[in-house]
Amino acid sequence: MQTTHREHQALRQADPSTDWLHVPDELRDMDDALLAWGRWCAGRPSPETSPMFRLFRANYARAQYGAPTARPSVDAAAALRVEKVMRYLPERARQLLRGWYVFEAHPLRLCRLLTIRRQDLAGELNAARRMVANLLRRH
Repeated sequence: MQTTHREHQALRQADPSTDWLHVPDELRDMDDALLAWGRWCAGRPSPETSPMFRLFRANYARAQYGAPTARPSVDAAAALRVEKVMRYLPERARQLLRGWYVFEAHPLRLCRLLTIRRQDLAGELNAARRMVANLLRRH
């Protein structure tokens, strides 16, 4: 979930005792894989698909105007591996990861939808990430 500094500060002010965006060091690679999986699942269109976005230049496109822009690529094979192990997760963990990485839902909305206490959200996310990491090692 890519957030700006301002959005991160707004989340911290909502509940300053919890930093939902913190990922433990041992789960950084898993978080990166889940971010790529979320981009792959969402299937966000490229700016060239709509006439409205033809003149848009993303932050990663620092080239001269009119030059082709390189979009961040997603390893489809790795994303497909993550998608395949999702079926073995408990329903609650699957919904949490889909809401966080695919739909990029607000943390408080996820808490409300899945009946998770705000202070428990970070722990549940890390537990779901560990489940996916363990399943990927086994399969």
